[in-house]
Amino acid sequence: MILRAIEHTPFARLFASLLRVPATKMNQTERLYRIDQLIQARGVIAVADLRRELEISLATLKRDPRTGRDRFNAPIEFDRDVGHAQEVLRRVKLLPSQQRRVNLKWFELIGRALMTRRRLRIDYFTRYRNERSEREVSPQRLVNYRGNWYLDAWCHKSEGVRMFSLDSIENAVLLDAKAKEVSLKQVDEGTVCGYGIYRGTMLTWATLVFSAEAARWVRSEVWHERQQGRDFDDARYLLKPPCSVEAPELRMDILRDGENVAVLDPVGHRKHTAARLAKAVGRYAG
Repeated sequence: MILRAIEHTPFARLFASLLRVPATKMNQTERLYRIDQLIQARGVIAVADLRRELEISLATLKRDPRTGRDRFNAPIEFDRDVGHAQEVLRRVKLLPSQQRRVNLKWFELIGRALMTRRRLRIDYFTRYRNERSEREVSPQRLVNYRGNWYLDAWCHKSEGVRMFSLDSIENAVLLDAKAKEVSLKQVDEGTVCGYGIYRGTMLTWATLVFSAEAARWVRSEVWHERQQGRDFDDARYLLKPPCSVEAPELRMDILRDGENVAVLDPVGHRKHTAARLAKAVGRYAG
């Protein structure tokens, strides 16, 4: 019997951080790091090897992946077909791209806060404003988006649901205070309406027209679950995703397509794109 990684994602890190081990054994962070190493190095890991590495019983090793799958959809399972698993993993290659590093101990701390329903005090760096602040938050759920991790939480400072990037958490302390319970419906209403991960609630629609060349790819892409799109007779493609007034992530995706996309609306996005492209051209002048 072997333990197989269905897909190598940071879920393995979150799941490992919640494993329970006696105080005299390897601590949670050490186990987290070792499991991550083994999954990356081998993909297929023998149960005997894991038991020896982690110093845990077979019963614990069987129970923990099941708990991880049920609660967190952790991509780990037992598989007796070693040869088949090894061949599958040998033929599949996962290439992470532009993933931001997260201090591993925050996974452990946030996982504990989520499961015990306790508050956190965090020192947070807001990149787009270049500001640091201290927040007391009640964690609601973890979100993985484009390979990066975010925490949906009730912010007691702003008195609302906010999304925090884990790689922007500079320090965190687990508090004794009980977390405020917020329905997942309310969490969704505060985070999932607009475009991308920085979503907001004041929404508008962006109108983007892609060149015939870019349209070959874009018409197959899902930029937002509520997006609208249609083809032009000349093979160009019109895409309309909902977005917030600023929508920094949408603006970055528009810039990625450069000369192959024209922003028609909103006017603010159009002006922003024009200014950024002009600045980029200026860097190559002369």
